[in-house]
Amino acid sequence: MRIANTVSDSIVDGPGLRFTVFTQGCPHRCPGCHNPGTHDPAGGREVSVAELAAELSGNPLTDGLTLSGGEPFCQAAECAALARIARERGLNVWAYTGYTYERLLAGEVPDALALLEQVAAGQVDVNDALLKLKMEPFEELGFAKLDSHRGLRQGVAEVIYGAGKTPEQIARIVDAMRSGGQDTILITRMSAKAAAAIDPAHPFTYYEMGRIGIVGSLPSPDGSGKVVVATGGTSDMPVAEEAALTAEALGNEVVRLYDVGVAGLHRLLSHLEELMSANVIIAIAGMEGALASVIGGLADCPVIAVPTSIGYGACFHGLSSLLSMLNSCASGVSVVNIDNGFGAGYLASMINHMGGKQK
Repeated sequence: MRIANTVSDSIVDGPGLRFTVFTQGCPHRCPGCHNPGTHDPAGGREVSVAELAAELSGNPLTDGLTLSGGEPFCQAAECAALARIARERGLNVWAYTGYTYERLLAGEVPDALALLEQVAAGQVDVNDALLKLKMEPFEELGFAKLDSHRGLRQGVAEVIYGAGKTPEQIARIVDAMRSGGQDTILITRMSAKAAAAIDPAHPFTYYEMGRIGIVGSLPSPDGSGKVVVATGGTSDMPVAEEAALTAEALGNEVVRLYDVGVAGLHRLLSHLEELMSANVIIAIAGMEGALASVIGGLADCPVIAVPTSIGYGACFHGLSSLLSMLNSCASGVSVVNIDNGFGAGYLASMINHMGGKQK
């Protein structure tokens, strides 16, 4: 494993007299880090677990092993092996990490559970801890109850619905979620005024057409295939962008096919390759809503139909396209609510991840 240094007889890294290993390499870049020299994963020096175990035995008065860094969980397997040796010698084990406990338990970090088992020192089983965390209550903000463990229960963190919330409320929720370790935060139905209230210290992008705000960077796609988002017309694009950005924020590769409605069927047929290679398709249309049925008759994957409120008087603000899509004769077509791009994007992501995340 790669380390920056070791310190014998430390009295500041945990209870009693401790042997501290400062691992090399850290992805977090936390503001104010007191060990910035440990960030570079290529820095430091290589050392074997056996060599560290020998150093650990150097002082019979040592009370415990502390794993610091750097980020110990970037080398979780090696740290777990060293911690296991320490435990066998009757020593307690501490680990300092920039990851939240929830992220470690969720399996985002390779071999994290092995190291957690050793750190637990037999006091709590990791699976019991996971169950307890899933049942943890919310964080009370006064005006909102932040479901900070939703990502652990459902696989996706809480999404902020911006409509009806003040800019100040949205900003405070974002601050709380970032403080809780949430890397990517999705905000739907967000106004430009609310976007301007986000703390400039947060990495933030506002997408005006889709009324979507994303704090943090978009994750790399890890779904099992592509999500195609198709619209009947250009006027449907705001709903389409809400769907597409939602799917991208949840780790999906999205292909956009806009203005391919049935009034010019040749436009849709020119994209047969994209439709045939999709893992799930979101079909978005107003007026008579025929696009979903046509795509449903061409594709061999699930089709999520989104009726929009686009159209003239008798469309009844999207009711006509909703009823048409509900009565589709094409198999494999499901329907979400009028203008519900977020719901379509979320469902598409669930379908695209049913086989598990791609490594």
